[in-house]
Amino acid sequence: MLPNGVANLTTKGLEEFWDLLVMQQVQRVTAISDYTKYQSSELKKSKKKVINLDLAIVVEAQDANYVAATQAHNEAAL
Repeated sequence: MLPNGVANLTTKGLEEFWDLLVMQQVQRVTAISDYTKYQSSELKKSKKKVINLDLAIVVEAQDANYVAATQAHNEAAL
């Protein structure tokens, strides 16, 4: 059997070790959470870019159709 002082040191050491493990896990979870928020933000930005690009393509196609229709109308009028 260990003397009382040694047992107390062992218990105290285990508690400190446990506290360090818990703090380490909290830091890890916080880092993962921060990274997830960052990735979510980047995904939203990418989605906005895709939507804007799709809109630009639609507008360009409408402009091209308008030009083609105007040219066809002008040629028919001649």
